[in-house]
Amino acid sequence: MNILHLSLLFAIVSNGALAAFSPLPFKHKTLQSLSSHQKLSSYQLKSNASKKSTLALFQTEDPNNAAPKEPLRDVNEKEVFVPKQKDEKLETSQLTNLLSKIYGNISSGEFGTRGEAYFAGQIVLVLCILYGNIPLVGELIIFFFGPCTCAIGAVVAGLGVKDLGSNLSPFPRVPDNTDLVTDGIFGEVRHPIYTGLLYFCLGVSVWSGSAMRMLLTGGLWYLLAKKSDYEEKTLRDKFPSYEDYSIKVRGKFFPEKLMEAMPWVNKD
Repeated sequence: MNILHLSLLFAIVSNGALAAFSPLPFKHKTLQSLSSHQKLSSYQLKSNASKKSTLALFQTEDPNNAAPKEPLRDVNEKEVFVPKQKDEKLETSQLTNLLSKIYGNISSGEFGTRGEAYFAGQIVLVLCILYGNIPLVGELIIFFFGPCTCAIGAVVAGLGVKDLGSNLSPFPRVPDNTDLVTDGIFGEVRHPIYTGLLYFCLGVSVWSGSAMRMLLTGGLWYLLAKKSDYEEKTLRDKFPSYEDYSIKVRGKFFPEKLMEAMPWVNKD
């Protein structure tokens, strides 16, 4: 029994002796003593918990575990900056290997046997396209492919109209009262009127320097190609000899001799 319990017992006995004379004050004092005891006990509990927390903060080792804990790692130094340096070195090495392989491709083989002329022509054409003209001869080429092409187209279309005569029709379906024409300008190309129209539109596009007209001329060529296919189907149905004519005159829009003269046509 400690001093706190003795003081509590003494207070209860003293208050009991005075209970007959003043019951209410005794009850009040007894409650106050009990409240003081509860407050003191709560204070001791809080004090003990505070001491334990303080000891836990200053405790650096676990007495039950003899092995020391692993020190904290410096994340910023070992996991962020070092891998970035390794990645930069790897990227530099890959770029060096890539450039070395490209240089090896360029330097391999003997000069003049690798098709340098094609590459040089490619570079020249790209530079002229970016410049928008061909130095020295640009105006002459524009004149030849502009007004001259328009004139050629008009002449070819006029010859086609002349040779057709009364067989002329704007529709691809062949009329019943028509004849098959295979001489004159039709001996060189099967659809001279379409050929002349394409030449004329191409010349106007080049003469005016209009990319939109050039695109529309390409659309016209596609439309005329489909129209002529339908027209030739009706001609074969009406004239069985048209098959032999198409074999003899192979040029549909452009004469076969002109197409064979083009440098990109394989003559083998």
